[in-house]
Amino acid sequence: SDHHISQSFVMPAKRKANAEDDHLDFVDDEDDEEYEDAHAKKKSNVPKKDKGAGAGAGADKDAKKKKPAKPKPEVGPKPEGWDVLGDADGCPEGSVIAFRGSANEGCAKIAAFDFDGTLVHTKGDLPYPKDENDWRVYNNSSKEKIHELIADGYRIVIFTNQGAIKKAVNGRMAEKVTHRINNALKHYDLLDKGVCVLCACQSDQYRKPETGMFTLFEKHLNHGVQVDRDSSMFVGDADGSNPALGDTDRAFGDSLCLPFQSAEEFFGPPTELLEYYASGDGAGAAGTGGPNAGIVQMFRELANLTSLTQDDKKGFKVSAYRKAADAIEGYATTIVDTKESLKEVKKLPGVGQASLDKISEFLSTGSLAKIAELRTEVGMA
Repeated sequence: SDHHISQSFVMPAKRKANAEDDHLDFVDDEDDEEYEDAHAKKKSNVPKKDKGAGAGAGADKDAKKKKPAKPKPEVGPKPEGWDVLGDADGCPEGSVIAFRGSANEGCAKIAAFDFDGTLVHTKGDLPYPKDENDWRVYNNSSKEKIHELIADGYRIVIFTNQGAIKKAVNGRMAEKVTHRINNALKHYDLLDKGVCVLCACQSDQYRKPETGMFTLFEKHLNHGVQVDRDSSMFVGDADGSNPALGDTDRAFGDSLCLPFQSAEEFFGPPTELLEYYASGDGAGAAGTGGPNAGIVQMFRELANLTSLTQDDKKGFKVSAYRKAADAIEGYATTIVDTKESLKEVKKLPGVGQASLDKISEFLSTGSLAKIAELRTEVGMA
């Protein structure tokens, strides 16, 4: 399944029919004029206060200057090798962005993949990415399996829906998306291995499950070599098993007569968030909890799982878990399983003895029995 660096960046993308990647799209902070117009109208309907009212102390407050808005972070232009496909590439609509890769010749045998939910996940408990660094590999063996395919003579191709870009194929959102994918390609060591990436940016014939992206690749980006579909493959997470994702990837593969496998069938089970943080891979990651990211994620998962139970006191418990997560997320010191460290943590608002016990268990074992218990209770074990 596939997908501003400002606060509004984490608003969920709009869902569309047959678009398994929309829940993972970046949220557009540049082109959503309808939202901004509606917001402006809403503000204009709020009655203005009488300027004469509240003279004196109130007037002094009005005289204070407003804090200037924080500038939006710049990502920079698209990485090297990325461009918008045009007339010469068989895409007069200009709605596909591609990384052509370093291949000097075509390949009849391709191993094609979806991106989000297949090659990478986000680092946090939100399904959509916060910025271009918000990604982690599917699991510990996914990179090795990709390179086994290359050694077996496959060309790696990625077909991903990135609807948040919309028509702004040279805008900030396009920069963020391409940098995020490029960062993942670097980790997978694919930038100089002939990989080709196609991003469908609009709801047209190129967006999966439509097969336009494959046609573009075969006719214009594979050096004139026709794909041997029987010897090729497509891997994606939207296989129909999860109603929230749909079956877009499976339908895409079936329409092209490409042998299809789900991400879990091909790579095995994905690395769980707590396992990712407990391993140290996610420690200190930007936007994921600072130096205590694993503990923050532990409390967030406790809150999410508890909210799904039939517990009469779940409202209180969910609130308590979230308060603990928020307090620890803002704590700049790395927490360790010692009396001195935990004593300081207990001074944080929302962190009591029960929370400390969970923190100690997580730090000493890398897991939490309560989470396993809750997963079983809600049918997620």
